[in-house]
Amino acid sequence: MHQTAMLRIALSLTFASVFLLSASTSSRADGDSGAVQWNKDKGTSTFIQVPGNGGWTSSNAITPQDSQIYKYTQECVTGGQDNSNFDGAYCAAISASQCTDGENGQMVQWYSALAGFEPPAWRPAGSPTCVYDQKPVDILEQIAAQIQTAFQQQPVNAGTLVSQPGLDTLKGAQTNFVVEALPQTFDITLLGQRVRINATPVAYTFDYGDGTKLGPTVAAGITLSGDNVGQKTPTSHAYQDTLDYNARVTTTFNGTYSVNGSPAVAIPGQGNFDTNTVTLRVWRSTTKWVDQNCLQNPTGWACPADQNMR
Repeated sequence: MHQTAMLRIALSLTFASVFLLSASTSSRADGDSGAVQWNKDKGTSTFIQVPGNGGWTSSNAITPQDSQIYKYTQECVTGGQDNSNFDGAYCAAISASQCTDGENGQMVQWYSALAGFEPPAWRPAGSPTCVYDQKPVDILEQIAAQIQTAFQQQPVNAGTLVSQPGLDTLKGAQTNFVVEALPQTFDITLLGQRVRINATPVAYTFDYGDGTKLGPTVAAGITLSGDNVGQKTPTSHAYQDTLDYNARVTTTFNGTYSVNGSPAVAIPGQGNFDTNTVTLRVWRSTTKWVDQNCLQNPTGWACPADQNMR
């Protein structure tokens, strides 16, 4: 017997062991409004409403025709053997154990017969399938609707922002910025299911703190050797005033998720996360001739004790 792999939840079941229905009453398809939905696509997990008692099934064995009537009876199938002669309570327990898409499911066998004959000549229609009292909720659909919010709420490390030549830089000179961000994995529980989220950095938006921004760009920056500090890079910036500036980067991550070890699925939206803030002090650079060094005159121009250097 083919079982659908989708995770589902239902409420309680009022099981009807046998009922008759006319195919002429089951030609509409009005969603969840109470009208009948017939699923004619074999192999799908779309649930259809059972005519007559309001139950739900994923059976695709019935193709309603005006000339046919239908019924189902409880089945008890274990190990490929029909054990329908077992007592009702045992059979119900076995049946419920095989119908796990929702709570209180029961295994049934559908039968069809030509309308207008007494007694009807019942013939099995398809293989045993499950019936539930209410349409099972698709947990995967619910997780898909919530995964973007869950992604954004994870403690994703946006990376470390580093500046060159350091926290002190010069007015008009190129200050180099580099972000070091790595892929990350998070294991969470969502709607009672084990969900693994993978986050991969894909873009960066640089905020230099003086009103200038760069990005989003795929460039995370490059680290310069000591001899090359001050050169222009794709992510460097030149400040025009001698002030303190708070620079940071917003790192954009693409995400995938998997439920209970299933294959990974792309998260529709992206996640944006901020790096640490780097506070830079911008200095001006001037040149003068002096006749003493700072050891000889600690308060001399541009010496550590000079209060007017900036």
